[in-house]
Amino acid sequence: MVAPKVFINTTGRDSNRAFYSPDDFSRHFQEKIERIRLSTAEFFHPTITSRNVDNPLDVFEPVSVEDVVTMMRKSPSKQCSLDLMPTWLLKNVCEFMAPIIAPMCNASISQNRFPVNQETAVARSACKCV
Repeated sequence: MVAPKVFINTTGRDSNRAFYSPDDFSRHFQEKIERIRLSTAEFFHPTITSRNVDNPLDVFEPVSVEDVVTMMRKSPSKQCSLDLMPTWLLKNVCEFMAPIIAPMCNASISQNRFPVNQETAVARSACKCV
């Protein structure tokens, strides 16, 4: 499955006639970054010697079933075209779904893997009006 192509093109109009694959999505941002680098190449480049953080993200604690229930209840009731179940229904049965979702999340994090069938997203750009 590929994500719908909903990017604002250079003319400012939505171009949602085709679809982006994950490779297309990656290529779009790689090209965008390259254009930015080319346009700023003549400017002074800062030297960053270190980036100290108070709490580095090197350890993840397993999520509990209760954590998942809390997150599901607090999440907005928005829905996406990729969702297989309406959000309102998922929130109504979160006590039954959380014992399934929590171990899946923990396995994904501990194994550094993300299910391939979950690697699809609908990306919509927002106009950054100044």
